[in-house]
Amino acid sequence: TLASVCTDVRAGRYLSAHQALEETRSDYGLRAHRSLVLAAEAADSDLAERWLAEEQTPESALLWARVAVLRALRAADAKDNRAEALERIALTACDRAALMDRADPTPWVARLSMARLHDLRDPAPQGLLTQPPGPASR
Repeated sequence: TLASVCTDVRAGRYLSAHQALEETRSDYGLRAHRSLVLAAEAADSDLAERWLAEEQTPESALLWARVAVLRALRAADAKDNRAEALERIALTACDRAALMDRADPTPWVARLSMARLHDLRDPAPQGLLTQPPGPASR
């Protein structure tokens, strides 16, 4: 179960995390969920970095990306002066995970979750895309 995998991750073991993520390679919704839950368990340890150093697989890269994003978001929320550096690390981690499994949208989902750091509410100039010309705008 995912709970037992979380217990292993908290204990610093990644084999069951590898198996739990590997079996979701074709179920991206489940992969996104599991990787986020496991990243939350691993974010306060060096498990993701150790795993990636020992095995360069799509699963280890994905967990590292998820952990890096969580750390970047936490740092930004805490107004930590390392937030920008952690965001750059997270973006690099997401890019690496995306390259390791080009079919997996999960690294892009992780990357997208950092968009809130830049307050991108309406990037279009007023009236350009938000209010096209026509009878309704008169």
